[in-house]
This record gives sequence, C-alpha cells and structure tokens, in this order.
Amino acid sequence: MQSGSRRSVSSNAFRRSSRKCVSSIAHSFVADTRLFAGKAVPRVASNQPATLQAITAGSIRVAGSKAVHIAIDANNIVVDTQGIGRYVRTLLRTYVHDRELELTLLLRNIAPWLSRRRIAAIIGGDQFGLSTRVPSSVDVVWHPWNGTFFASPFPSVVTMHDAVPFAFPSADPARRSAEQEPFLRSARTASLVIAVSHAGARDIVARVGVPQERVRVVYHGVAPIFSPDAGERAGSYLLFVGNAGQRLKNFALLHRAYTCAWPHGDGPGLVAVGGSSVAYAGVRSIPAIRKGGAGGHGDQRIRDLYRGALALCVPSLYESFGMPMLEAMACGTPVLAARTGAMPELSGGAAWLLDPMDEKGWTAALRTIAEDKTLRARFRAAGLAHTRTFRWEQCAAQTLDVLREAAHG
Repeated sequence: MQSGSRRSVSSNAFRRSSRKCVSSIAHSFVADTRLFAGKAVPRVASNQPATLQAITAGSIRVAGSKAVHIAIDANNIVVDTQGIGRYVRTLLRTYVHDRELELTLLLRNIAPWLSRRRIAAIIGGDQFGLSTRVPSSVDVVWHPWNGTFFASPFPSVVTMHDAVPFAFPSADPARRSAEQEPFLRSARTASLVIAVSHAGARDIVARVGVPQERVRVVYHGVAPIFSPDAGERAGSYLLFVGNAGQRLKNFALLHRAYTCAWPHGDGPGLVAVGGSSVAYAGVRSIPAIRKGGAGGHGDQRIRDLYRGALALCVPSLYESFGMPMLEAMACGTPVLAARTGAMPELSGGAAWLLDPMDEKGWTAALRTIAEDKTLRARFRAAGLAHTRTFRWEQCAAQTLDVLREAAHG
C-alpha cells in the first residue's frame, strides 16, 4: 500500500510539473511581444488619373500613435519561396524589428511553437508571437496570401496579388470554387484590399467585386542584390522566367517565335527557368529557383542568369505585377514584354512591348534585340533608371500605412 501510495504521489507530482512546464513553454512562445519603431511615411506619389489616385495608398500615420497589434497569416511562410512567399518574408524582415508594432503570426499547425526557430531564421528576428487563431487583443489582421483564411471579427487587410482564378477559371467546378472562394470571402469581409498595381486594382474591382473605395495600390520592391555586373556583358541567350506549362505565361508562342527566328538553330540559346519546358525542343530548361532565402543563394543564381542574358522575354497573357521584368531591368538586361495587364504600367517605357498573340512580331523582335547592340544599350540604360524607384522599404512602409488605416477605421 505504501509503495503504491508513493507511486501515486510521485505520478501526481510529475503530472503537475509537466503541466507547469508545458504552460510555461506555451506562454513564452505565444505571448504577445512588442516590436517595431515606426517612422512617419510620406504620401504615396501618384501621377495616375484621378479615378486611380482614389485607390492609391496614402500615409495616415499620426505622431505619437500607440503601437499597433497586427495578426498576420504566416501559414505558408516556410514552404512558399516564390512570389507571394517572398513578398511576405521581405516585409516581415522589416516589421520584426519595429518596436512600435506587436506581431502575432498565425499558423494552422497543431503546435505552432515548433516552427518558431525556423520562422525566426527566415525573417531575421524572434520578436513575435505565434497562434493558431486571431487573438482578441489585435487591432488588425493582415491576410497576404490572395485571400482570407483565418476568420475573425476584427478589421482586416487582404493583399490580392492577382485575380487569376477569375481571369482563367478552372473548368472543374469544385476546383474553381475552391480557388475563387478565398477571394470572394475577402471581398465580403476585408476592411481594405491591397493591389500590387493599378491594373491589378481594376481587375480586382471588375472580376472579384471589391468596391473601388476599399482598394489601395502598393507596388512591390526590387531587392538590392539585383544590380548590373561591374562590366557590361555581351549576353549569350534569351531568357524566360516562369512556369512554361501555365497557359497564361504563353511560353508556347515564345518558343514558336524563337524557332521561326532561327530555323537552323544558329541563333542564341533559349533558357527557361521555372520548369515545364523540357518538352520544347532546343530549350535549356532550369528548374524553379528558390529565391529570397536567408543565404541569398537563389537570388544570386537568378541574378547571374539575368546578367548573362541578351534579353528577358515576358510574353504573358496576364500579369498583375511582373517581378522578373523589374529584376531583369535592375540587372541591366533588356526586356521584351507583352502589352497586357500591368506590364505597360510597370515597365515605365523601359521595355519593348509587343502583342502577346503576334507571333511574327515576336519573331522579328527576337532577331532585332539579339543583333542590335545599340538598341540593347538603350533599353539597358532606361531599365536601370526606371527600377531605382521600386524599393522594398517603401513597400513595407506603405503596407503598414494601409494596416494602420484599417485598424483606426
């Protein structure tokens, strides 16, 4: 009896100790943490027409305003290393060091604190809380992944990077509904919606049904690593960056134009980065490159590919921003792009714009850009000058302005 009693007392003590330990760990990982030193940010400059100025993000920060507690959907931050993931990582690397912000990162993991160390390494700081649901103390919730995935009664901001599920809807009803519903939910519930271009904003209003007065435009930035080589290179290939298997990327037309331009295979090479191009004859296919990592190796690799190209080719049928175009320009690489979506807006006259369905036009342009060194030099200079205005610091500040606007109602 005494032995059994001792075992019972020991077991109870162990359970109490375990509960106390788990509670302490959970509290240390999920507790709210104050973060970021905000600075007053100038109003977003805009030379757009009045109808578009109404949906451009402006500064609303008030001197002496209290810290803003922001809950952020970070569920895909570890696995998504491409466009949207890179956008979220880059902005969080700024926000995590701002002492006038509180950040709670939202994960759908059963034990979110197990991801803490990896997330801290990704965003370069550990001053954040983790939670599986929106805390009751938040001022605003930010959903940066093209839709709302965490329900809450609090003010919210959604970044809609594009309206692809509506511009190119799936033929399968179940898949179409699954892809479109996060957008539609955001249209119903979001206080404000961030678009990444004015063309994207118009698309969100027309296709998704978000009221124009609730849309703000904030451009992405270009990372400093994307810069020209010390010595100007001649370039030895034409470059395509994107998923060649996606219809909206229009790689098939580019390949046909390339084959027509050099039917005997005596022209520059065609390099496609992003996969799904192995089925095309004469193409050097490179799998998708993981960009935006902590070490920057992926960025360096794609930067070197930009630098070594005669030109970047962007024949897309749809782009709401077109990051490769701006990254290539920042590296001093000429750009041939489709006259669609946001590319006329974001190219700033520094790219050669073409009809995405004009195969003969693309054939002639490919030959010309490959043979005309003077033309390439002109596009190089124009692109370098144009991309100096796209900075991630500005994107982070303007996004924070939109979050504050939503929080203050």
